[in-house]
Amino acid sequence: MRQRPAVPFLRMFATFRTVYPNKVLDYMSCVQPTIVAIDGVARELVEEAQPALAAEMGQNGRRFVEENFDRAQLAQAYARLLHGVQR
Repeated sequence: MRQRPAVPFLRMFATFRTVYPNKVLDYMSCVQPTIVAIDGVARELVEEAQPALAAEMGQNGRRFVEENFDRAQLAQAYARLLHGVQR
């Protein structure tokens, strides 16, 4: 079973630059892939603990965009759609 990543929602407080939020530690201790969008020690912790996961997610995201949002392919599909409506 594939797990969904945990995304702790944190406000941008200066405190989080030097303090580990419990949410981040909780998610990581529950074997949840964890994504943080805040600067500080929590980000550093996640990046250090999950470098392979971060790289894999980045590659998966790029592959998905290349396969599903290639402008040339989208333009061809749109042209086919318009050609079908024209008839």
